Amino acid sequence: MLPRLTVLELCGCTISSESLATLRNFPLLETLIIQTETTHLINLHQIANALPKLKQLRLFDVKWTHNPEALIFPSLRILDVNDTTQNGDGWPLEITAPHLITLKGTALNLLGFELANPSSVKCLILHGLYLNYFQPRLFASVMILHIDITCDGRQLMINECIHQFPILTRLTLVLHGKQSPVSLSGHLLAISFVNLRYLHLRNFDLDYNFLVGMGKCLKLRTLILQDGTLTVSSDDRPVYFSDQQHFYLQNVKIPPEVMSFPVFNPPTRMILALPDGNVFSTVKWDEQHIKSAEDYVTFLLG
Repeated sequence: MLPRLTVLELCGCTISSESLATLRNFPLLETLIIQTETTHLINLHQIANALPKLKQLRLFDVKWTHNPEALIFPSLRILDVNDTTQNGDGWPLEITAPHLITLKGTALNLLGFELANPSSVKCLILHGLYLNYFQPRLFASVMILHIDITCDGRQLMINECIHQFPILTRLTLVLHGKQSPVSLSGHLLAISFVNLRYLHLRNFDLDYNFLVGMGKCLKLRTLILQDGTLTVSSDDRPVYFSDQQHFYLQNVKIPPEVMSFPVFNPPTRMILALPDGNVFSTVKWDEQHIKSAEDYVTFLLG
């Protein structure tokens, strides 16, 4: 056996209760990934009892169950549950994980868990909209929020979802399968998230008023707009972004008659990346500070 093993991935194999019992042979295991459509139920208590040093637990396409007693993960930092199925009474499973920092997965799956220490969670990465009407501020400590959703008619609930997290410093919203325009209020974001430093929006339909609202986000340093549209006019008064450092546009459709971008900032303190396909001048910008290299994009999206 490999008693010093720290990472174990189980993929495409049959997992039984006897298989899980062998996890005790890896007392130093810190990362466990289970990805299999096994007919056997994954007992989370077996995992917790066998692996006291486990820091990352990732479950994909599995059916899980649990014992009546409390579920305790003393060292868990990351919990990732995607497209899993709970077998039991349907009530949320209470987990004690005092050091949990990152919670990731399908929104409906995450509703199946109830954390004894929700204030420890600082990063939430969601597939789908997480709406907890019973405890809307359950994760009020979250500072980093990433939501990836398919537009199925519920996109109007995006504002309702993100306002469950009042102290965000970093927000990413990604839309898929959009059939009609989806907008977002820059003013509402500025008022609601006074600590926001990083905003990444993908496939939204924005306008000049959105930019005005962003100008009021006094702590915003990075603004990334991908895909979607940005409706502005050549007659729009330039918006002054006082302390913003990075503004990246990629595949954002802007009216072709717009020849100057309505955002002003000292060029030495801000970078505007010009994507292919967008035609407008950069009169207010110093060309040597305009970058679109892959390493720069990777840095912004990291």
